[in-house]
Amino acid sequence: MNRVLEKIFWIVGWLLLFLCAFWLSIPSKWAAGHLEKQINQQVRPLQVRLADFQTGLTGFTISQLSVHPNGAQPGLKLTNLQVSLAPWDLVLGRCGFSAELYQGTVEGSLSVLGGLWVSAQSVEPNRDLWVRKRGLIRSNPNVAAQLNAKLFGPLEGDLRVQVSQLLLSGKTEHTDLMMALPDTMIKKAEFTAILKGKDLNLDGNITGDLKGTLTGRVSLNMLRIQQSQLNLRLNGELTKEYKERLGFIASLLQSFTNSAGRLSVSVQGPAFAPQVKRL
Repeated sequence: MNRVLEKIFWIVGWLLLFLCAFWLSIPSKWAAGHLEKQINQQVRPLQVRLADFQTGLTGFTISQLSVHPNGAQPGLKLTNLQVSLAPWDLVLGRCGFSAELYQGTVEGSLSVLGGLWVSAQSVEPNRDLWVRKRGLIRSNPNVAAQLNAKLFGPLEGDLRVQVSQLLLSGKTEHTDLMMALPDTMIKKAEFTAILKGKDLNLDGNITGDLKGTLTGRVSLNMLRIQQSQLNLRLNGELTKEYKERLGFIASLLQSFTNSAGRLSVSVQGPAFAPQVKRL
C-alpha cells in the first residue's frame, strides 16, 4: 500500500512540475496576443492592448494594459498589472488582481460566477498626458472609487466615486461653451451610481463653488454613449464669491432659481443636446 501511495505521489509531483515548466515557458508575445484577442471579443467597441506578458508560479504580470475607446488613442493605462492564480484563490473560485493607475492603486477580484469587485485609491487623473493637454482640469485632483458588478446575465452593479480638489477651467477652448466662465472649484464630490440593465441611477453631492445635489437616471446607449437619454435633477446654490466672479452670467442664472434663491433645474433628453428647465 505504501509503495502504491509513493508511486502516486511521484506521478502527481512530476505532473505538477511538468505543468509548472509548461506554464513558465509560454512565449510572452504569444500569450499577450491570445489574451488580448479574447478580451477584445468581449469588450467591443472598446479595444484593449497588452504589453510585456510574463508568467509566474502563482499567476502572471502585464507591464501595461491600455483601454482605447473605438480603438483610438488615447486610452486608460494600467501599469504593473498582477493577476493571482494562487491555489487558495482557485479553491475560492476567483482570481485576484492589483495594478497601478496614475500614481494610485487598483485592486480587486473576479469570481467564476461573474462577480467583479474593484477598489481604486489615490488616483490622480491629471497624470494622464491627454487629460493634461485637454486643459479642462487645472488642479491635481484625487479620485477614489469602488465597484461591485455582476458580469453574467443582465449587467448589474453599483459604483461609488469620491473626487476632491477638482479645479475646472472655464475657458471656451477647454469647455466648448459659447462664453467663458471663471474657473470652478469642486472641493469634494461624492457619487453613487447603480446600474440595472441599461438604467443608471445617480445620486450625488457636491461642495465647493457650487453646493448641491444631482439625482436622476440615465438610460444608457452603450454603442453610442452620446445618444444616452438623461433624466436628471440639479438642486443647489452658488457661493457669494463665485457669483461675483461670474458677473453678469450670474444674472442669467436667475431664470433657473426657485423662490428660495436656489438653482433647481432638470436636465432631460439625449446626452449630446439635453434640455435644461427650471423646476
